[in-house]
This record gives sequence, C-alpha cells and structure tokens, in this order.
Amino acid sequence: MSKSNEKRFSLSIKDQYLLIKDVESGQFSIKEIMIKYKLKNQCNINRIMKKERRDKIIKSFESNDFNPKRKKLTFGIHEKIEEVLILWMRSIWTPEMRVDGPLIREKARQLAIKYNVDAFEASNGWLERFKKRFQIEYKTIHGESESVNTVVVNDWMSKIGSLIEGYKACDVYNGDEFGLFFRCNPRRSLLLKGQSCKGGKQSKLRITVFVCCNMDGSDKIKLSVIGKSAKPRSFGKKKIPVDYHNQDRAWMNTDIFGKMMSKLNDRFIGEKRKVIIFVDNFVCHMKSGNYSNIKLMFLPKNTTSLLQPCDAGIIKCIKQDYRQRLVMKLIMMLEKNGKSNLNDITLYDAILMLNASWKKLPPKTIINCFKKCGFHLGTNDIDLIDEDEQQVIDQDFNLIWNNSRKNLEIENTNFSFEDFVSFDDNLSVSIESTEESIADSIFGFANIEEEEEEEETEEEDNNNNDNNNIIEKPIPTFPEVMNALSLIQSYTSDEDKSAQISDLTDWFIKMQIKSQNYQPLITNYFTKM
Repeated sequence: MSKSNEKRFSLSIKDQYLLIKDVESGQFSIKEIMIKYKLKNQCNINRIMKKERRDKIIKSFESNDFNPKRKKLTFGIHEKIEEVLILWMRSIWTPEMRVDGPLIREKARQLAIKYNVDAFEASNGWLERFKKRFQIEYKTIHGESESVNTVVVNDWMSKIGSLIEGYKACDVYNGDEFGLFFRCNPRRSLLLKGQSCKGGKQSKLRITVFVCCNMDGSDKIKLSVIGKSAKPRSFGKKKIPVDYHNQDRAWMNTDIFGKMMSKLNDRFIGEKRKVIIFVDNFVCHMKSGNYSNIKLMFLPKNTTSLLQPCDAGIIKCIKQDYRQRLVMKLIMMLEKNGKSNLNDITLYDAILMLNASWKKLPPKTIINCFKKCGFHLGTNDIDLIDEDEQQVIDQDFNLIWNNSRKNLEIENTNFSFEDFVSFDDNLSVSIESTEESIADSIFGFANIEEEEEEEETEEEDNNNNDNNNIIEKPIPTFPEVMNALSLIQSYTSDEDKSAQISDLTDWFIKMQIKSQNYQPLITNYFTKM
C-alpha cells in the first residue's frame, strides 16, 4: 500500500490533551503511550508535544471553546478578532438576548475597521467556519430555566477528571467573589433587596469579598476584602485578619485580582506546590496574567450556580453566619443603649465578623460543595450531605430572631432570616465588560475606565462613609483585658464556657509574654551567697 493510501493519524482534541498529560506525568513509556492511543510511530507524539501545538491543544480543551471531539485544531487567520468576539458574546449573553449571525458579522466588521485589520471579510463562509470552531449554535430561549445550558454543564463535568488529573485534592482550589452590604439592618434590607448596586452612595455600604479554598477543606485562604476607602479610619493602627484592597466602587478588577494571585503564587513557590484554581470567566480573571505555580481554570459562562463549589453553599454559609453575628451585635446595642446606630458598625467590625464566619466554616461543608459540583478526587470517604442539613440555622438563633422582630422593626412583615441572608445576592462584584474594553485589552490599547460622577450631599457622605465620625478608641491595656476576662468568668455559670474563658486567659498571658520579648538574665540562675 502506498503512503498516500495509508490511514492518516487522527486523535480528537480530548485524546491529544490526555496524551500530553500522560507524557508530562512521566508515568508511561513512549511505547505504552503509543499502544494506549493506537499510534503507529513516535513522530505523532513528537508533533503533538511541540510547544506551539501543545499550548494550543491545552488552551482549546481547557477553555471549553472547541468541541473536544474535533480532530482538527484550526484557527482563523484573524485570531484576535475571533478572540474578541468570543469574549464579547460571553459578556453580553443573557437568557433574553439572542446573538445571531448578522450581529456577529457586523461586530466583526466594526472591529476590523477600528483596529485596522486588513484583508478581513466577514463573509458567510467565515461565519460558518467561526461557528464550527467555537461550537456556536443559535437556539430560542424559553424562560429562566434555559439560562443554564445542561449540555455545557454535563460536558464540563465529564472533563473535570481530566483537568485535575495529576493534582492532589489539597492542590485543587475554587475562588469566587460575592458582594455584601456590611452595614445594614433587617428593616433597611427590605428596601435594598434585589439591587445590583452599580454605583452611587450605596456603594459605601458594601464590600466585595473573595473566598478561596481547596477541595479537601484543609486550606481556607485568607479572605480578600475590597472596599471603597483607601485608608478606612476604623482600621486605625489595628491589625486586620484579611487582605484589604480598595477600588472606587468596591469592585474586583484585573489589577486587584492579579495582585491577589501573585501573592498566592509566591506562597505556593515557597511551599514548592503546583496548584489549580477554578474561577468563573469574568474578564478581570481571564486577563490577570500567567503564574508559575498557579494554573487558572475558567468555568463556562452562566453555569457557576451548578459548577462552582463556592456558589454551591460555601458563600451562603459565610453570609448566614455573618448575618447572625450582625443581628446579635444590633441586639447588644439595643440592650446597652436602647437603640442601634448602624454607623457604630464599622468596616473593621464587619471584617472581624466575616473572618470569624470564614474560620468557623467546617471542612466537611467545603468537601460536599466540591462533590456537588462534580469534583471527586480523594474525598470519597466523606458522604454527600443534603443541602438542607448543610444550611441549618441554629435553633437558639431562630428563637432570638423571632423574639426580636419588634426591636428590629420587622414585626409586621413576612421578612425571614433567610431573606436577610440572601437579600444582596445580586450585588455586582466586577465592572461589566464592553466590546470596546475587551478589544482594547486584546489589541494592546490602553484601557481607560471613565468613572461616573456621583453627586452626594455632605450629610449623606457623613452618614455613609467609613472614614467619618469614627472616634478612635484606645487599645485596651493588658491589665484591662485581664480584668474584663475575670468579670466574664464570674458572670458565667456554665462549666464548659468557664473552661473556655480560662483557656482564653492563658492564651492572652502567653501572647503578652511573647510581645515583651522576655529575655532572662544570667544572674537569675544564681543565688546570692
């Protein structure tokens, strides 16, 4: 048989990706790999492992843009235009919006003119090839239930095993942001429910929180909090238990996300670990850069409610515990002063409560949220628990909530604690990408963000800004702390709580000794004669 009649080598993109993983793992010989993938000679492996082709295969498979069953990996002549179009289509997609062929062609023509791309023609032939390359289908949307594409979800879940192959459970992470009205009582939350808060004075009452943890629950990364003020007065000279960033609207952006990932990357370099972090496909995530010890993996658009562990219960648990602490603080103010002044709850207070809620979250909850989203690696010894069991609200707190409805000014409403937990679920956490901002970043143009002017009266500014009307309280002295603990000890009659207070007292004493850097003198070891 002549060479021209021989059956040509042909592997799907998925098989080529798996072959690359097998070669890089070093667990198989070349001969074993050839047998596994039914290859006749080594040159096929060499061709796949060439750096340029290898990188394109990995990018194509992990981005979920190409059909993994495809065998040819072909890109258009004008890759940058097609990359902009894909990101733009992702950014504007909603269940109600239909993106059709004429719209795509027109956008492509506009991009070619604006960025001086010569010899580009948005023809029907180009459109058909573009659609095949990126698995684009036009479907009529019927209602909200169609907002999550089950085909995409099932395809992604079938790929998770391949994506995390070679990683230990402790090296597989998920990170996600959520917005939070940190200074809000139940009555006011009734007015704010459902708002996305894209600017204006309400942005001073909100923060964005980034949470990140690994799939076996052994590592809960320090929280990152984004506020509006560069130097909140409530911080003073106090140490804060989170990484704090500021942005004009308290939003996540590419610069902040890049700084967070760079700091994490330095940590993993020191620990000599290579990790993979799954995040959603916000443009600020996708354009943050590359890292030596972190591999960022982007989830398909509009699927995070089913595929992202943080959205499967982790964030809800944090917010639930935080709001319990907030209500208890409001009730304590009422008991102490006869009223609760929201301005007395500072950003510093909110950060302390958030950190406590994050620390309290048990590993079992994290493991089950990962399992719920299709991550199964080294955690099979723990059974999946029901969501209802996972989100149980403390019965003592339910009693407190119901008994305090009058003081919280919600006695004549059907507003439940679950409503209070979820009322700000729709808060924006990142600037919405436009076709222009996406294209500028890809074609190398400076991305200048124009800020909207916000008109506020001096009274509104004083009421809402964490920097104003804060009286710095002096840090208590060690004797004052000891006296306070002694007072609490005499107040409680519970044996377990009394033992905890004793342990806390011992901890403060040890910290005091360490802070003084106590060095014994050599004469202390001798007695006078």
